[in-house]
Amino acid sequence: MKNQLRVKFCFASLIIFPLVLVLSSNVFAGCSGQKDGANCLTAASQAGVCSGGNCINGCYIGGKIYQSGYKNGVCQFCQTPVSTTSWTNFDSYCPSGQVCYPSSCAPGCNINGNKYYASGAVNPNAPCQICQPSTSISVWTNNKNGASCGGNFTCNNGQCQEGCYINGTYYQIGAPGPNGACQVCWPVNSKSAWTILPAGNSCGSGQICNANGSCVSGCLIGGQNYKSGATKPNAPCQVCQPSSSSLAWSNVNNGTSCGSGNVCINGVCGKK
Repeated sequence: MKNQLRVKFCFASLIIFPLVLVLSSNVFAGCSGQKDGANCLTAASQAGVCSGGNCINGCYIGGKIYQSGYKNGVCQFCQTPVSTTSWTNFDSYCPSGQVCYPSSCAPGCNINGNKYYASGAVNPNAPCQICQPSTSISVWTNNKNGASCGGNFTCNNGQCQEGCYINGTYYQIGAPGPNGACQVCWPVNSKSAWTILPAGNSCGSGQICNANGSCVSGCLIGGQNYKSGATKPNAPCQVCQPSSSSLAWSNVNNGTSCGSGNVCINGVCGKK
């Protein structure tokens, strides 16, 4: 009985062993009838390519086969765990502030996986972010505050916003300046300096802008600035009275003396 069991066991081993060899050959070689460069799995279950009917640990690039680890140029390698059909860049082989592109080192950034951007390139999805290798070669860097990002917009902490950046501070469009309402952020004219409103613009109750951009109590009449209380030339019964109008002369009170015994009546100087 023991001899029978031993015979059966040996017979089973002889049958099973060849089957395992056949299956292993089909799975791991996988290059029978395949052209060079076809993808396959090596005996170690690693990605490879067919070469002369065998599956090797390598890459097929540009019509040629390269062993895994082959160095192309300064910083490109055949790296089969990453790709068997294209070179893999290694920025670590480059000096600080440079990346591997296309097979040598160049100033720039490698963002979003082997996507090269030259130094100063703008993020296509965020106009206030740029490639700045001195800060980072792998992520976008916020552009400096005040940099233009198109039209009436300027960069502010990495965001593209409508307005001005003046003396280190961001202002929304139309915001008044520190010297009053006669200076405003108006990016159509400038995104880096205050825009002075035209003289005569109202800047408050009874106040107007003068030619220097200051808000003063006065009038702008006939293109001329007059201080509050100024008398109309050759018309002593009309004055600049901003509380009534900053754009036209105002009549003084009836009965106001206007000289030589005369008084003002409805803005005209005449006898009592």
